[in-house]
Amino acid sequence: MNPITIEPNDRTNWEEAIAISLLETQVNLVPTVIESLAYAYVKPWDAAFDPYLLREGDKAFGFFYISYTPASTDNYWIGGFQIDKVYQGKGLGSQSLYMILESIQEKHPQCQIISLTLEKVMHMQEPYMRR
Repeated sequence: MNPITIEPNDRTNWEEAIAISLLETQVNLVPTVIESLAYAYVKPWDAAFDPYLLREGDKAFGFFYISYTPASTDNYWIGGFQIDKVYQGKGLGSQSLYMILESIQEKHPQCQIISLTLEKVMHMQEPYMRR
């Protein structure tokens, strides 16, 4: 397994980012990468909005952004976090989330609170079976 890296999303890798694809059941749970890149340009919520690409070796497998108020101690949000459907189920999401948290702490040592919005998904359970 290659190491996971986080790199800023920019003009050199944006096409890899927009190629990230989710399962059909997941597409309404997070903004698309294109929407997120538009947010990074427009900055509708905070003074800073930084998009990132997740890689395993040379393969781009995920995307996220950090929305924050510089110098704030409590206004840091991880958003748009997504793992390409081909790479799901391999533990890359969990590993990446820990790396993202460490990266925020390194780049923004004043940060004391990091928020992540989650979408609750209801799973259908097997019907009750009589014995």
